[in-house]
Amino acid sequence: HVIWYKTTYQQASFMRDYFEKLNGKVEKYTKKYSKHPQKAALRLALWNILCCFRTMHSDTEHNINKNNDTNISNININTNVIHHRIAILIKGGIGDQIIGCNYAHILSKRYPEIKMDLYIKKVLHDTFIDPLTWNGRVYEEKEKLLEHAYDVVIQLDRYPHILFKESEALPKLQGFIYYINMLQKFKHCFNNFFAYETRFDGMTAAYGSILGKKRIQQADINSFLSIEENFSYNPPVKYTDICERYNISHYNFITVHRGCDTTHTSNSMKLWPMKHYNALIENIKKRFPHIIIVQMGVNSQRCPAMEGIDVNLVGKTSFADVCSLLKYSFLHIDSEGGFVHIRHALNGGRSVVLFGPTSKDFFGYSENINLRSDACPYPCEHIIPEWDQICIKNNSSCPECMDALHPEYVLPFVLSEISHSHM
Repeated sequence: HVIWYKTTYQQASFMRDYFEKLNGKVEKYTKKYSKHPQKAALRLALWNILCCFRTMHSDTEHNINKNNDTNISNININTNVIHHRIAILIKGGIGDQIIGCNYAHILSKRYPEIKMDLYIKKVLHDTFIDPLTWNGRVYEEKEKLLEHAYDVVIQLDRYPHILFKESEALPKLQGFIYYINMLQKFKHCFNNFFAYETRFDGMTAAYGSILGKKRIQQADINSFLSIEENFSYNPPVKYTDICERYNISHYNFITVHRGCDTTHTSNSMKLWPMKHYNALIENIKKRFPHIIIVQMGVNSQRCPAMEGIDVNLVGKTSFADVCSLLKYSFLHIDSEGGFVHIRHALNGGRSVVLFGPTSKDFFGYSENINLRSDACPYPCEHIIPEWDQICIKNNSSCPECMDALHPEYVLPFVLSEISHSHM
């Protein structure tokens, strides 16, 4: 009976989400193989063949998964037992996942009687989350999730949506049913936000701005959870000795970063031009030569070295090191992205955030210095599939909004913050 239930459900569940998954594949390959459509066509063909194989051979898949699911052997998969357990799958880059952790924490406090298991990226699982602070288990994102082991499975992209619900268990979830119905009604009303995945991210940001919400509050449908701009819990990060290792004095250094997650190119429209960073650093050092400027980044290919920095830690830091630097620097300079979200979550202090295609009103935190030029009156995120590679206004790889955000305009804000912090 259990095998029949699982295989039947897997077929229905997978095919139900087929077109949503297909849209995601098309968007991904449009970016990755924009100059090689033959490769994209081949990969899509192979993926579709695998989809057919999956639905026709679910019994075989069950036997394979039964042997390989050792990582989650502690999950009870007896479908005759009411588990009162919810799974929350958080998708996206590091910034999205941190915002998702905030949402999950608030949801778990709203419904303490329900065990909520969290599936997140490995770096957050290892460094940013203490399982003891949650009322459920915490798993790495890539661990296999058995949907039928849960009463409800919620996936969080920009908005939470129900992937699976066990109808027999719902009556016993009491007040949580109201929340489930709320999510389903929202998805029914705004189906395009879900069906087209990231291609509607710009539209969801505009919708959030109309409602007076910021990105961290976006998942709070109808403001039911009362999510605020501040992070809801103190991440139990074990800060490292990175400052001591590189002879950096706490709160006497600036961190700078030019990079974004791997879903964008190393020359994304979201990034401030390197020439502007170099000019800004040169002028900071002229005025405050004693201030140590530390560059951060994932690797030298995506984050080439800037001119005039004092300490180059690109490619030399763990995630815990990054948290330590963002916690103890008195100022962080960056484009909108994951590092800014980390610093906000850690209460690390102010950041100078340089905005281009994305909305500073929606993504910018109130404590930060959020700067954007007036070269373009509106953000252009996801208006075209190649929005992070081609400037819509000038049809080039040089974003006009970022290029017009001159270092001469940014410098007074940085100098004022340094002067204020070192009076």
